[in-house]
Amino acid sequence: MPQRKARPIASPDAQAATKPKRAYRTADQWREIVEAYQRSNLTRAEFCMQWGIAGSGLYKWQRRFEQERCSQPRHEEAFIEIAPPSVGTSHQLWDVELELGHGRVLRVRIA
Repeated sequence: MPQRKARPIASPDAQAATKPKRAYRTADQWREIVEAYQRSNLTRAEFCMQWGIAGSGLYKWQRRFEQERCSQPRHEEAFIEIAPPSVGTSHQLWDVELELGHGRVLRVRIA
């Protein structure tokens, strides 16, 4: 199947002059459009009218990018290595207390 060429993003004024029936945009182009919408302080309907795009398309891509952002591990969710003190440095118990959020605490005691 032949690949379709991505249509360059045009300003709202340029799009008003030429309204194609259906435009095929890349994910990067949609990302730029979604970011422009978020900066615009316009309602979804106003923005879509100015840019000549369907509100359903904007909504779909907003959700897709939000899901991507939420599915990527955040730095604070990454594993970290905790090593016990070296042998002979202390005869006391080694305690680790980890606050997990929502009032939950994980306590580890090694004798």
